[in-house]
Amino acid sequence: MRSYTNKEGKKDGTITSYHKNGILHFTETWVDGKKHGYFEYNWSDGKCFHKGYYIYDKRHGWWEDYWSHGDVRYKGYYDMGVETYSHTDIRDKLIEISIS
Repeated sequence: MRSYTNKEGKKDGTITSYHKNGILHFTETWVDGKKHGYFEYNWSDGKCFHKGYYIYDKRHGWWEDYWSHGDVRYKGYYDMGVETYSHTDIRDKLIEISIS
């Protein structure tokens, strides 16, 4: 078994977890206790639920959430933690927001 903490007890490295059925549940990447790298969470059938990148605890780049049937529920772009664009699917209605 691998330890995912450093000498100071902070999360460090890539952490993966699996559903009881053996399908990947999530992948997280940490550096010295900070979210840094790719994060992905999956439904129990293996379809992606939530994914994106962090740079030292700040969301950066595209982040997406999905309904269990696979359609995009949310998509947003982040620039070092600041959301600059998003769209959300609520009850089959697409709402688009540009943030300046």
